[in-house]
Amino acid sequence: MSLRRHLFTPLMTAAAVIVLAGCGPAATKSSSTTFKGEQATVASVVDDLAAAGKKGDEGKICDQIFATTLKATAATKGGTCKAALKDNLSDADLFGLDVKSVVIKGTTATAVVVADAGKGKPKQTQTFTFVKQGSSWRISSLGS
Repeated sequence: MSLRRHLFTPLMTAAAVIVLAGCGPAATKSSSTTFKGEQATVASVVDDLAAAGKKGDEGKICDQIFATTLKATAATKGGTCKAALKDNLSDADLFGLDVKSVVIKGTTATAVVVADAGKGKPKQTQTFTFVKQGSSWRISSLGS
């Protein structure tokens, strides 16, 4: 089984979303403006993921957006998080991310994220999980 299928089934969905998140109508909408307080902070991490993916900034995704655990998962099989993302981001074909809800419980959070695949394609809904690392929210899982 390839690294992509083994580790990145949910990551592939997110990778597909983040690379072209700026290409469709959802590009100008910021999910974080829909929420207030810590919920807005969590939603802004999804916006940051989309922006970094659009730029192809694997370094920012791995070092500033992914939680330590997700970064380590991405780096398994002898590779690095950045290399794994670079390999997978090139397959992207989705167009936008929209955070529909955010639930915070202490130092963990979940966000329901809808990915727009573009005209004529069904939208995909994923639940991202987050963990508070220091003063920052980081993505610990890209979908379930």
